[in-house]
Amino acid sequence: MYKPLATPLLLLLLVLALGCSGTVLNNSWKNPEYNSKLESVYIICISKEGTTRRSFEDSFNNNLAEAGIVGYVSYRDFPDIGKADKDQVLDKTKAHNASSILVTRLISKNTETVVNPGRTTTYAYGSRYSPTPYYRNYNTYYPRRYETIYEPATVTQYDIATIEANIYDTANGELIWGAQLEMTIEGNQQTMLRDFIKVVTKDLKSKGLI
Repeated sequence: MYKPLATPLLLLLLVLALGCSGTVLNNSWKNPEYNSKLESVYIICISKEGTTRRSFEDSFNNNLAEAGIVGYVSYRDFPDIGKADKDQVLDKTKAHNASSILVTRLISKNTETVVNPGRTTTYAYGSRYSPTPYYRNYNTYYPRRYETIYEPATVTQYDIATIEANIYDTANGELIWGAQLEMTIEGNQQTMLRDFIKVVTKDLKSKGLI
């Protein structure tokens, strides 16, 4: 179906270099036989953390509403999604007349380390130690005494979450769209959720699903 295109570290470096969203689309796939737009979606976030799950489902629901799509959040039907089997979920989906099911889950979580080596900025004397002109007189040297600067090395660690998102057709159970994304875990949770949903929505639009 779809395969990762880059390692989490490469994606993290891309995010840091561009200063953009903390979520990067790794890869995605759309069923070529599905030619309709999404009309209604039953939203499921597979998470043991209730607050995270509710925030994600509500945020995604609000985003779909802006695109004119009716959404239904699963946490209202299943407070503990881990106790709901596939038939119970499908029954609730049909009860809401939702034409599709969105399922998201965390695949893995890794810690990536980015090392920024230290450096010294100064002026070279040359192979025979021939001081540059301003070194030869105190009056010209002293005002420039800070021009040799040492920047220490820094080591920064980031948590990278790999998240899978799939949308299935309620009628026949076939996969409509699937994607894997990499999210940098840092900052405010709501900001991370907005970034994630923004990336997913952009891909759905590009594939003509919304």
